[in-house]
Amino acid sequence: MTEIDVRAATERDLDAVESLEEQAFTHDRSSRSSLRRFLFSRSCEFLVASLGERIAGYALVLFRAGAAVARLYSIAIDARVGRRGIGRRLLGVCEAVAVERGCASLRLEVRPDNERAIALYLSAGYQSFGRHEAYYADGAPALRLQKPLWRSAAALPGDPPHFHQSKPFTSGPACIIMVLQWAGWHLDPGGDDELLLRKEMSRAEPASASEADRSLALAEVLRRRGLDPLVHLAEAKASPSERRLNLGHGPHEKGLRVMSSNLDEAELKRICDGHGLVLTLATRHFLDRGRRKRWVLVHRLEGGFVVFNDPLFAERPVDNTPSGRNRMLSLELFRRITLRGRTGLSVAIIVRKGSAS
Repeated sequence: MTEIDVRAATERDLDAVESLEEQAFTHDRSSRSSLRRFLFSRSCEFLVASLGERIAGYALVLFRAGAAVARLYSIAIDARVGRRGIGRRLLGVCEAVAVERGCASLRLEVRPDNERAIALYLSAGYQSFGRHEAYYADGAPALRLQKPLWRSAAALPGDPPHFHQSKPFTSGPACIIMVLQWAGWHLDPGGDDELLLRKEMSRAEPASASEADRSLALAEVLRRRGLDPLVHLAEAKASPSERRLNLGHGPHEKGLRVMSSNLDEAELKRICDGHGLVLTLATRHFLDRGRRKRWVLVHRLEGGFVVFNDPLFAERPVDNTPSGRNRMLSLELFRRITLRGRTGLSVAIIVRKGSAS
């Protein structure tokens, strides 16, 4: 069987791609001039799949600067060479290039009557999240599908254990449990530690607690157990009054070490290489389309990717969800998901072994 080769398109492929457009789509075809613009656009990946010398399919993936979501704009397969896995192969390469560009998910639109394409997408892990009415030129609607582009790193000796949070609001306590187990504490996985830690954090927070106050409360819980956390709090765009509000009041009175600085990539690598851990707040929008921010536990850098434990998900994935252990995101994307809101507050709590009781 001839091997399917997927590569970047060139101008010499435009005749074949234009022919595929005419064959695959009755409406909403891309013109040759549009295809040529895509070919030279930096915000587009234009891919073709070939069987020998024959172009058997193509795909267009669009990107937006600063966005963590890529869009599969178009994909077409030559019907004369169908059922050879060309569509699945092209789709896999589209996902790979989206990951390389730092995207966390890939979205697409598909006609509800395109059952064959829908079956392919669902089998590849895509999930429906909406619908556009009167989307196509003939008035037909479009189903909106999305797939998170999750990757997991292999487990290594010294990695912290994973703990799956039981409540939507207990990512912080779940990360504390992971840190304590990593530091040598023996906790009952089925006990009440998670909720007791949440109550302890709440008592350490002032009324109308800011995000920084909640971060200091988490660090205080760690300090009480013999660890010596270092808290990084940084705001790139906040006004002086906002800085005073969000940095809390009197953190040093609690015996905490606090730095008003962002944690850069070089320092993150030094911490991980030195057998340290970093707890940080991540926005859920990029990770799983949710709105609640949550704590994650970073413990390794690997080949340009951040490796972290995510307490929202179980260690063993179910129903097309990722594993919560050793999730991977590119450094650039991880930087984006840990800088949030209008003020850009970045929070990181560094913990090293050796100070736990």
